[in-house]
Amino acid sequence: MSVGAPLLFATVGAEHRPFDRLVRWVDEWLDGNRDRGVEAYLHIGASRVPRWPVWASEVDQAELELAAWAATAVVCDGAPASIGLCLAAGRTPIVVPRREQLPACKRLAATGRIGLAARQDRFGELLVAALAARPRL
Repeated sequence: MSVGAPLLFATVGAEHRPFDRLVRWVDEWLDGNRDRGVEAYLHIGASRVPRWPVWASEVDQAELELAAWAATAVVCDGAPASIGLCLAAGRTPIVVPRREQLPACKRLAATGRIGLAARQDRFGELLVAALAARPRL
């Protein structure tokens, strides 16, 4: 990881099922935005192996918390534990919900606590905005 580079941290959560859509969206965003100099660390669980970011299939809670605190932008699934992890780190998470998580995530997005990325174009918009804010060094 480069000192001073914006860091994107993404997690698929603790769900035992793969979440390839989230991994694919991160990969594709990084592919199309290499000029931004973004570093990435991705917790993939049982999902497919990503092309670009540094990744791990299993991480402990302390590593998840550290990554969320260190990140410039955080992306997570719509599970309450994943969202809570990001909020506890002082981040507004970009949430890519699984289908069954969408109704609850829509309600939470209406409060302004999360950025809801139910579509890939919205994911990109939210990620660009979060990285531009550069809230932490």
